[in-house]
Amino acid sequence: MNARITIIYGAPATGKTYHSGKFRRHYRAKRIVDDWPFALHGRRLKSGDLALTNNVGAALDAERKSDGRIRAVDIATAKREALQ
Repeated sequence: MNARITIIYGAPATGKTYHSGKFRRHYRAKRIVDDWPFALHGRRLKSGDLALTNNVGAALDAERKSDGRIRAVDIATAKREALQ
């Protein structure tokens, strides 16, 4: 399933930024936003964005409020899906 916006969340040093290029290709993202939501300084994510974050609560909250436009993926699932 490819959502319009994908947010990958997980603890620091788990490979989110290291594998971001592979995640971008797998999730067909146009842009990578690292350190979301802080990197955007209050601006919203755009369609096609791949956001990387340590903020689990913000990722799950964004997905819950998005009516299906945002998919939050934990780092372990992202690795299974994208690094096969």
